Amino acid sequence: MDSHDISYELALPSDIEGIFALALKYIPTQFSNAGPLLKAWTPKILRDHMNDSNSEIAVARGSQGLIFGFSLVLIRNPFPYPCLYPDQSNIGTEWGSIEGFFVHPKMQRYEIVKGLMDKTERILNRRGVKKAWLRVMQGDEPAQQSYEDHGYQKVERATTDKVFINDVMVKDIPKVL
Repeated sequence: MDSHDISYELALPSDIEGIFALALKYIPTQFSNAGPLLKAWTPKILRDHMNDSNSEIAVARGSQGLIFGFSLVLIRNPFPYPCLYPDQSNIGTEWGSIEGFFVHPKMQRYEIVKGLMDKTERILNRRGVKKAWLRVMQGDEPAQQSYEDHGYQKVERATTDKVFINDVMVKDIPKVL
């Protein structure tokens, strides 16, 4: 498949089942402790995000309508480690987070990761976010390298719910993308 056959757009309510199917089929093949991750992508939670004015979901869609990747952003999601950024005056309005980013394993070598990340950052930019943060599972070297290639820098290591150890990464979001 040519990356030119892929469009990057906001998810529609009709995409919920496709996003869920992609997550259900492939997240367990990449993460041994995928149970908590799968709970984040149920159709109900996806619908809730679509109805929340502070979140948006983007998809990478093939020419036949198949979803090859998705991302979830939360707008005005405060950075959870304020000690790393002493100027906290605009922390609630400046920051956004990428809460989920997943591309079909067989499609990760194509330009789809870059295209979906570009779309994700355009969403953040459009919504006035100046700084983005995300978590990547410790040991997920390909994902971490991909984020670093896109300008994210590791700033912290955190334990989430005593299940995952994550590396926290941040990036300034340029005004024009």
